[in-house]
Amino acid sequence: MTFYTLLHKQQQRLITYGELVPAMQMQSGEPCGPVYAEGISGYQYAVRIGDMDSPVLFHDRASVANAINHLRKDMVVDSETFEVQSRD
Repeated sequence: MTFYTLLHKQQQRLITYGELVPAMQMQSGEPCGPVYAEGISGYQYAVRIGDMDSPVLFHDRASVANAINHLRKDMVVDSETFEVQSRD
């Protein structure tokens, strides 16, 4: 199965569960969409504390786009902020 990761280009690091999970919990005026990744199913997650520093392994590009919407609630995001990478 191919997974996708999200590279924060300015910091040259992958987005981790420790960043995404709290962003998903934040309230927003508009829906951000469900995220499907290892340990995340829609709006629910079961990620071990020890995995919070691990890169998020997304199941599809739509989930990556929705994750970016969630991350916008907590950080300044523009079109140059992230790069999507695929992993086999």
